[in-house]
This record gives sequence, structure tokens and C-alpha cells, in this order.
Amino acid sequence: MKQSLTKCLTCKEMFAKERIILNKMKGHKANQIIQQFYKKLGCEIIPTHYGSDFIALHKIPGTTHQFKEYVEVKTGQSRQTKKQKQTMRKAIKNGHNYTVYHLSDIFLNGHQNFGGLHK
Repeated sequence: MKQSLTKCLTCKEMFAKERIILNKMKGHKANQIIQQFYKKLGCEIIPTHYGSDFIALHKIPGTTHQFKEYVEVKTGQSRQTKKQKQTMRKAIKNGHNYTVYHLSDIFLNGHQNFGGLHK
């Protein structure tokens, strides 16, 4: 009898895959909330996805000056990666801000459709 070439997933493997998808969705939602916050402050957003989630460029009114702020958004119990820690040290050493937002599940659940930040 021939064995099927497709591998059957166990319940544990299916749960793990669903958990990864859910965590990615939460991370994306949290990132959008924080980006929306910075846009309301008048910042330009530059996505990086390597060492930080994005750079917020703050423009100083009445001048041509601006300053960079590296922003990393975390959800749940996630921690910074080695690369994110390296980027943070380098940014601070070069005189830039590096901000880490850690959003809880309670906060994310209370901000369906971006809560008060989208209006």
C-alpha cells in the first residue's frame, strides 16, 4: 500500500501554527497603532524591519532640522532580539532616540479598529 506524500499535522503542530499566525497579526496591529500615533504628531514614518520596526522623523517647526527616533513595537511577552539590541546601542551612541513600546493584549483588545487613535 502506498503512503501519502502529504504529512498529517498533529493537533499540537496545528495549534503552534495558529499561534504563530495570531502573534503576527497582533504584532502588525500594534505596529499600526503606534505608527498612527506618530503620524498624528506630524512625524514621517520610514519602515526599517531590521533592528527596529520603523524610524520616526520629527521635523522641528520653523527650521529645516529634524531628528530621528528608532521605534520598536513589542506585544505580549516578546523580547528584543540580539540585532534589535545592537541597533539600540548604535542609535543611542550616535545620539538618536530608540524607543521600545510594549503593548499588552488587554491594550490591543481595547483598541479594536485603533480605538481613539484613528479618529
